[in-house]
Amino acid sequence: MEPSPLTQQVRPESFQQKIVELYHILFQVFISLNIFATAANESQDEEDADRSEGFWREFFLLKPDKAALENILAECSPDDLLQLQTQTRALFSRAVNEIKAGAAPSDEIALDTLTAFLGEVLAKRYTNPSSDAINVIAGLEDVDAVFTDFVNSLDGIIRNGRTLDVRQKAIEVVLSVTSAAYQTGLVSYFTHRDLFPSLMKFIQDSEVSSRAFEPFVLLGLLANYNKFEFQNPYRLRLEDFVNESTIQKVIRAVGGTCSSLRNDFVAVQDDLPEGWSLTSTLAYIGLGAISPKANAKPQAPSPEAAKALFAALPGPKTAILLATYDFAHANKLFCFNLASLSAETRHGEPPLSSFLSLTSYLLSHSHRSSRTSLYAYLNLLIVRLLVEDQVLCKRMCSDESKISVRLCRQRQPYLPLVRAYHWSELWRALLSLIRFLTSYASDLHSLTNIRTLLDNLVNLIALSLSTGDAFLPSASEYDDLFYKLVETGDVLTKFRDAYDLSKTSPQNSLPTLISVSSHYYTLLQESSQSKTGRSTKSLSPQQVSEVIKSGYETLSITAKDGLDAWDRYREADEKTFLKKMARVAVGDVRHLVGLK
Repeated sequence: MEPSPLTQQVRPESFQQKIVELYHILFQVFISLNIFATAANESQDEEDADRSEGFWREFFLLKPDKAALENILAECSPDDLLQLQTQTRALFSRAVNEIKAGAAPSDEIALDTLTAFLGEVLAKRYTNPSSDAINVIAGLEDVDAVFTDFVNSLDGIIRNGRTLDVRQKAIEVVLSVTSAAYQTGLVSYFTHRDLFPSLMKFIQDSEVSSRAFEPFVLLGLLANYNKFEFQNPYRLRLEDFVNESTIQKVIRAVGGTCSSLRNDFVAVQDDLPEGWSLTSTLAYIGLGAISPKANAKPQAPSPEAAKALFAALPGPKTAILLATYDFAHANKLFCFNLASLSAETRHGEPPLSSFLSLTSYLLSHSHRSSRTSLYAYLNLLIVRLLVEDQVLCKRMCSDESKISVRLCRQRQPYLPLVRAYHWSELWRALLSLIRFLTSYASDLHSLTNIRTLLDNLVNLIALSLSTGDAFLPSASEYDDLFYKLVETGDVLTKFRDAYDLSKTSPQNSLPTLISVSSHYYTLLQESSQSKTGRSTKSLSPQQVSEVIKSGYETLSITAKDGLDAWDRYREADEKTFLKKMARVAVGDVRHLVGLK
């Protein structure tokens, strides 16, 4: 007896999207535990790969499932994909045709599909990275014509696509290809076809600065591609660009990204000191149990959890710093706007404030990973590029350019909360570094470039001693430097002996520091004996300050010549670092493309 049509059928445990079913039909090799079919089945697969027009029409009308497509391709080995080249070439060719046609919604679907498809396929570790990747996508015989057509199509969409969303999807495709194929020759097609005008037009046409993030990150990758091996055209474009309104949109995107990345650190540990409140007062005297809980902060993570959370920071959007470096290195107008652009809203942060704030957090956490350390160093190079421009440096140091910067206070000793120059903290930090280097000399003695650090540190203090009266805002800051130098006592001689600086570093000014310290030590001894008959430990801070001021008359500072000179930044000196930095940024962009 036949079952009644009214009988409820057993429902499947899960429903599969139609587009995912089409992915499996296209890549039939995953039937039965991902084992390839027999030779007979393989020939059938090749026939099926050239699907009917109906198959492709449906394929590019259904909303793509990028995660499902990436998972299917992730299960393929490089050799698997080489055997699947009939299917992969067909998918690539059909997708390019759809984006060239420009009909909605097929063009958007094709762009999203290509972002996921190319990101997975080109990132595989092939035996022959360039030639194998080319075989999977287009074939060695046709790659020039096919890939040139592909790049030209993307360039046209980025420049004049029917909507900003479609144009942005085209940028995401280029990001996916560039980050996945960065170690292959395929990226050179994006240097032969100059995308710079189209990318800048997209930024200019965008109503919000946040849209500048992806094209600017892409420029960073393209500008660093083999830039030490040939004259990179994107570097030349960055040098010549003078559209100030577009530059300002880029800088606001940089500032917004830096602020967001900084806030990720703050979310793990809020390091802003609390002001006075009833709750904090009651907690201080042991009555926290009766304090109001209305505005209580979320419970902080445990030290172990915080360590793991910090280790994952900064997020992959930090890749924007590579492009920021390249623009700052190439373009003075960019530097000027980065240093002077004000906040976009009344209560917002100027881009420079956000950038410096993130820099302080990167430096405080640079010990957690080589990636964080690289980004921290990159930001210091950007700061160096800004201050080496004397006109710009003078502008940043003027009273009109004062800005508030949130500095990281997540590691002791905590930085002070100030809204102006704090020379006392600078002197304390420099001399504390000398104490640190002295205490751990046995561990640090053999480090690369340690001599450069020692010489620069000593010469900076000597320069401040010899010319501080010319640049410090008042005499009190100058007096404080001498006071703190005297406080170091015999640390300077221990520092000299620990690194044998008297013989190995004749170019530094440590004898000047020791001479100044000895001069005042003698004066303090004489003053203490005449007033109290006891040692200098019995003098009050006020009395020490008086001795320091009176000692200027008999003080002779014989600093070495050329302390105020420096070697201007040369990118070639950082070649190895910048290549490492580019690889890290590429990895971050790959992660960003995958997240989307």
